[in-house]
Amino acid sequence: MLTSDIKFVFSEWWEIFFTDTSSSIDSAIYKNAVRCSTYKTCLNWVIHYQNFSRILSDFIKELWHAAGLWTDENNRPLACELVYGVVETSGIVFFVNLGSPILEFLNNVMGHIIEGGINIQLRDRALYKAKLDFKFKSPTFTDTYYAINISHLQTAFYLLFVGYVMSVVCFVSEIVWHRYR
Repeated sequence: MLTSDIKFVFSEWWEIFFTDTSSSIDSAIYKNAVRCSTYKTCLNWVIHYQNFSRILSDFIKELWHAAGLWTDENNRPLACELVYGVVETSGIVFFVNLGSPILEFLNNVMGHIIEGGINIQLRDRALYKAKLDFKFKSPTFTDTYYAINISHLQTAFYLLFVGYVMSVVCFVSEIVWHRYR
């Protein structure tokens, strides 16, 4: 990807990971980088223009896939993925001062959360909620309705008016016919 002419796109707060390193790969990424304002804007650039590369967490990709934003109407992905798998995995990080008395407690709690599978349960619940929200937000034929007003019924009123005029003409002609007969 570094030898291609494709630009990398990332949010402005990601710059600190690429500016202070001596790695040639990081400097090449930083040189070819295009900044965008938000995370969603970056993904929209990748999906719609398809001339940018983006490092994306696996959870965000699965969340967009669950919400129906990652595939088109033929269920084809809107962005290409790397052949060799996941580059970035989502994780939880707590910043604690060195030598803090709560460091060991946080490590113990995080170990129990990971061993118990609570983080996987929360992740699966978020994906399930995204799928449900997508299903309820997608329009169906039963959800669509039209507010019918006078402008929609104008033709019917004109036809009824013509019918009333014809019935009045017939009524008057019958009265006239019987009177002169």
